[in-house]
Amino acid sequence: MLFSKKIRRSLAKNTFFIPRCHPPQFSALPEDIIMSNLNDPRVFFAAERTLLAWTRTSLTLMAFGFVVERFGLFVHMLLPQHNEPLQRGLSFWIGLSFIILGSLSSAVAVLQYRKILQTLKPSEIPTGYLVNLSALTNLVVATLGAALTAYLFRGTLL
Repeated sequence: MLFSKKIRRSLAKNTFFIPRCHPPQFSALPEDIIMSNLNDPRVFFAAERTLLAWTRTSLTLMAFGFVVERFGLFVHMLLPQHNEPLQRGLSFWIGLSFIILGSLSSAVAVLQYRKILQTLKPSEIPTGYLVNLSALTNLVVATLGAALTAYLFRGTLL
């Protein structure tokens, strides 16, 4: 009796029986959701690992944007008529967009991390742990990305 009667009949008739699946019912969740009832610091460390993954992603986006932006300068120097002034071409705007995207993703990751921290209980955060150090590092990365954008756009920082 591997199959039910309906499935066996449908297999005998070469038709397919598809059982009905009911969608899951979700009730409205309260605003003050607590992430975990485990009193376990692993939830906190998972949130911090996620923040650090976003830090790597934002740094990668900014580095790639810088390389793309500088590629236009490299191509301009290879051209025979490199005496004319450098024009801001497509590589400049694409590179600048990647740098801005990296900077914004770093800032948004901090907001998301802070939101997750608010849902945790104090017993889930190890005592004496510098909770805001990784968030501060991410904000510095976002600020440096904004400074790099300003430098590349204006040519100077001041």
